[in-house]
Amino acid sequence: MKITGDHGNENALESVLNSDDVCLRQILAGLPQSARSLTEQSDAFWKRQQNQISRRIATSIRRPERPTLAWASVLALALLAMLFLNGRPPSPSLTENDSDQELLVAVERAMQTEGPEALSPAALLADEIVGSAQPASKPSNVYKENQNESQ
Repeated sequence: MKITGDHGNENALESVLNSDDVCLRQILAGLPQSARSLTEQSDAFWKRQQNQISRRIATSIRRPERPTLAWASVLALALLAMLFLNGRPPSPSLTENDSDQELLVAVERAMQTEGPEALSPAALLADEIVGSAQPASKPSNVYKENQNESQ
């Protein structure tokens, strides 16, 4: 089913669009003449424009008043950078490695010694506790295997 619109509304819309089109064409036709009349100014006007533009350019480009201040700040930054770069910790040297090795050897020797005489009774007691915790006989699973074999 096709719905048709009211032909009266379509005609009204078409007449409005045509009138807008005519109006726009008239405005665009007069545009070149308007542009020419606006740009046809006297030489005095263009000279004033040129002077104003030159003044704006001159004021916008400012040279540093004190170039020595700029150089001094660059030098200060360079010195700070050098201080930070030179402040790094040095890489480990052979003497540090030797002292570490000596410490490890001393710890190993201390572990191998029996200990002070005052602690020898405690060492004997510890050895007895360790010895009594381990059975003197064979482990139980070996004992069970021997029983099974004899039967």
